[in-house]
Amino acid sequence: MPSRVRSAAVWGNDTRTVTTAITWLNHHGLTVFGPEKLEPLIARHVTRENLLLVQEGGVLEAAKEAGVQAVVFADRVGDSRPPMVSVRGVDARSGRILWSGTARLDSYQQLPSNNTVGALTDQALAAAWGIKPKDDDP
Repeated sequence: MPSRVRSAAVWGNDTRTVTTAITWLNHHGLTVFGPEKLEPLIARHVTRENLLLVQEGGVLEAAKEAGVQAVVFADRVGDSRPPMVSVRGVDARSGRILWSGTARLDSYQQLPSNNTVGALTDQALAAAWGIKPKDDDP
């Protein structure tokens, strides 16, 4: 594990990246919470329709209030073709980036499936943590 973080909340712009990141981080020993842990705290300040537009500072404040050590931002980057996923672990108290990673397909042939986005999220997290891919990974 690249830092001493034991608990994290995951926030992102794509349900597939968030879900995959939660599973991956749990599998690697962290206590992980989904956006639903932060949403009630953030909702005090913004309407539900604007939750995806919340600034990172608001997410970090909610994480700090919830007692979470870090926030993992797991995002599908724009409408990039080929698709790309970016992940960052950010300390909830200081706002300091603890680690980051990205993964991108080499070519674009069609809209990415759930499996493709999930695999990219796994690869981005492994890169961020310095974990070498298995021989059977694409």
